[in-house]
Amino acid sequence: TKRGFEAQRALVVLASKCKQGDLQPHLSDIKAVYLDMKGSVDPRSDHVNHAKAVNEAVQSANWLMMPSGAADFVSEAIGSTDFWANKVRVEYKAKSPEHVEFCVALKALLQGLVKYIKAHHVPGLKWNPRGGAAAPQPWPASSTLGSPYAALTAS
Repeated sequence: TKRGFEAQRALVVLASKCKQGDLQPHLSDIKAVYLDMKGSVDPRSDHVNHAKAVNEAVQSANWLMMPSGAADFVSEAIGSTDFWANKVRVEYKAKSPEHVEFCVALKALLQGLVKYIKAHHVPGLKWNPRGGAAAPQPWPASSTLGSPYAALTAS
């Protein structure tokens, strides 16, 4: 999930410095996170509901592709995330409070994203109309090292 949020940040920074162009080449890392998450939910795991909650939260990255209603989309993702997080809360409320804290932190993360979007990206991802062209190659899904966005993410 950290990689997914780093990829979102890199794209937001890219948009702040570049004119809007084809978004698809810059979504490879976010797509890779989706695929990793989708394949990592083991239904036999003791933490299956945790994984499903995180999977729902990661899908909030789709706000980057929304021409409008980005904040509403993430708000709806909070509801989907809460569906699974509530199962965690019920199961671990009495026996392991750190699991409940995880659910609270996950929800707070998404609520913070909604506030950020409302403050800076209404109706959707804002690009810099006076910026340069976006790099044609996406950064590798395996690492942020050597990324064409490295100079952008450092700021």
